[in-house]
Amino acid sequence: MFKVDEEKVSKILGISLGGLRELLKRQKGFLVKRGIVSSKNLLESYQILAEIKEREEKEEARKIATIIKNPLLAKYAKKIEDLYMAGYGATRISKALFIDHRVKISKNMIERHLKSLNIHRSS
Repeated sequence: MFKVDEEKVSKILGISLGGLRELLKRQKGFLVKRGIVSSKNLLESYQILAEIKEREEKEEARKIATIIKNPLLAKYAKKIEDLYMAGYGATRISKALFIDHRVKISKNMIERHLKSLNIHRSS
């Protein structure tokens, strides 16, 4: 299922390789008493944790990378993303923001913001 990398998992958990092995051994002993799991399955579950943390770090880096200079755009960035993911285009988002919040953000600025986020609709 997963290629297990003990060094990567120990780095994600913030413990040494020896500490990771001790943790796996103790968790295995605890869970085997209940007839649940092996140490290989435990290590694979930490691989999932590692992937989730990597994805969150990438998401955080993406948010930091998008330093928005326009205060209105910064204030309504989440709303713009939500409307875009709901199928609205840049012009329609601009009109919706004006109707709902009485703010004027140009179509071009919305397009540039969405392009800088590098998000795509799931269709």
